[in-house]
Formats: sequence, C-alpha cells, structure tokens
Amino acid sequence: MGTLWRVVFLAEHYGRMTLTLEEVAEQIGLAPATIRNRRTRGEFLWLRSDGRQLCADVADVAQYLEDRRKEPERQNPAPQRP
Repeated sequence: MGTLWRVVFLAEHYGRMTLTLEEVAEQIGLAPATIRNRRTRGEFLWLRSDGRQLCADVADVAQYLEDRRKEPERQNPAPQRP
C-alpha cells in the first residue's frame, strides 16, 4: 500500500508514468553519474534505455524508495521493551 501513494505522487508530480535519469536521481538523492556507474555494476537494473536516454517507470522508482525506507528497519530493529 505504501508504494501505491508514491506511484500516484510521482505520476502527478511529473505528469507522466516514466522518469528521466535526472528525475530519478532527484527522487532517490544520488547523482546521475552514480546511478549510471551502479547500473553497470548490476544495480538499478529497472532503468531502461529509451534511445540514448535512461528512463524508469514511476512504479519502479516508488518500489525502490519503499525498499530503501524499510531497509533501516530490518538492519536496526527497535529494541523490545519488557
């Protein structure tokens, strides 16, 4: 459910269902060059080439953001109170 609102937000914000590399970089907080480098190492495989431009579906960006949001919870769970 958390991903759905992100998809809607991104689609409404940009007015379309795909984002350019620069827009993806803005949303996830990394430089476009960093994203390109990581993609060549096997990360960000959900980015696709649209001619000479890299782009991504808003659903994939939203899922990435949701996964990143949940990641710290898994690594450092809150201590249980007695």
